[in-house]
Amino acid sequence: MATISHELRTPLTGVLGYTDMLEMGAFGQLVGDQYEVILRIRENGRHLLQLINDLLDFSKLEAGKFELHNEPFALAEFMDATLATCAPQARAKGIALDLWIDPALPEFVSGDVLRLRQIVLNLISNAVKFTESGHVAVSIRQAADADMHPLPEGTPPPAWLLLEVADTGIGIAPEHHGSVFDAFRQVDGSYTRRSVGSGLGLAITRRLVELMGGQIVLQSELGQGSRFMITLPLIDVAVLA
Repeated sequence: MATISHELRTPLTGVLGYTDMLEMGAFGQLVGDQYEVILRIRENGRHLLQLINDLLDFSKLEAGKFELHNEPFALAEFMDATLATCAPQARAKGIALDLWIDPALPEFVSGDVLRLRQIVLNLISNAVKFTESGHVAVSIRQAADADMHPLPEGTPPPAWLLLEVADTGIGIAPEHHGSVFDAFRQVDGSYTRRSVGSGLGLAITRRLVELMGGQIVLQSELGQGSRFMITLPLIDVAVLA
């Protein structure tokens, strides 16, 4: 899978590079509908690249060959920057995107920033995609004792965080709660007809959360929105000092 993904990504990266050059007028000024066509080519190219990356990530996770790379980062800055990435998607649909961060949380924590960002982006993008009006609320706070579970011996004392992404979207019937985390599973017609993606986003999200030592839970009713809750053990950098 890694070899196939590389063979697919290399020419696709070239296509996207030439698309950027065309947009900047490197081969002459664009006229008429050419600019709009170039934007569509780039959009679909990036979408295809994301599908390839998802397939590669999922295959590594399933094979147990996925490695995490922890580093210290500023938690609030990370959340602000991640939501800023999703803001245009929400704004285009007229959906409010709100963030609340518990001020009592550590300022700096240690974790895999890239994969944590992937988790948060997957959940927010999914929420916006299936919300036609209203809001998507993101919050992060200290997890309750009941949400914590033992970690391997020798692990530094973590800061257990509870990340929630709640929306006012179409919701998911209880009988489909388990299947939304399965790879390539179609939940039902009304839900998936609106979905454009690999069908791997939530499957990858759950596996990444569990690889980090956390848990993910879904609360939802059809027509009443959804709430995804993740507990994660990130290391408080102050403990390591």
